Parts: sequence; C-alpha cells; structure tokens
Amino acid sequence: MKHPFSGEYIKMAIASLEMQSARLADKVFQAGDFVIFESAYTPAGMVSMIDEHSHNIPQDNAQCWLPQLHQLMGLFGNFSASLEAFRTVLGSPDAGVPAGYFEKFRTWEECTLAILMLKKVNKIWDGQTWTANLRR
Repeated sequence: MKHPFSGEYIKMAIASLEMQSARLADKVFQAGDFVIFESAYTPAGMVSMIDEHSHNIPQDNAQCWLPQLHQLMGLFGNFSASLEAFRTVLGSPDAGVPAGYFEKFRTWEECTLAILMLKKVNKIWDGQTWTANLRR
C-alpha cells in the first residue's frame, strides 16, 4: 500500500522529537499507523503500515511514527483545542512566525504539524530541522 505522505512531511515528522514521543516511548502502535522501521529486512526509509496482526505489540525496530491528519489533530488535546490553535495561528496577521511561513507547506499534514510544533514547543520548521522560534 502506498502511503499518503509527502517527502517534506516525512522529514518534518522524523525531526519532530517532541511529537514522536507520543508513540515511540513504548513503540506500541495501533492498526493503521504508519511507521518507518529499521531492519535488515526493510529498505532504509521505507514507510510501512501496522496491520491488524501486529498492533499493540511493541515494535522495537520502529524509528519514526508518521501520524495521519486525524492523529495530529488529536495531539492538540481535543477538537476545540485544535480549532483554537488553527484560529489563533492562521487567523492572526502576527502569529509570531516569519512572513509567509505557512504558505510554504503543501499538505494539511505539513501545516498541522507546523502549527502543533509552534503551539506545543514554540519551534518552527526551517526546511531541515525544528528550531526555537525567537519571534515569540
């Protein structure tokens, strides 16, 4: 099965250590989760989906969790919190980020992860890594 993620989103997710801790702490995933494994049996960087036979079993060779859009939204806490985050960040002309920051993202996952990282840990994506947002 082809995964639904952009290459940029995969880079962003791999680098978002704070977000990764939501699932990588115990390396237990749900059926339907997308994960990058590191093993002798999988090509480097290959995205795999956890199936109904291997969910809730620790996956020791998991290197990265790639949350889907609904999972990212859940990391805000609840639906109201996610709406508030989008409203305050995208609805404000001075959201504390460089001009045109959100226009560079091309998918909902990229934009949502950028908002999550800004709201939760005050970091912005520079194209390679998450860095402290000094404008706030």
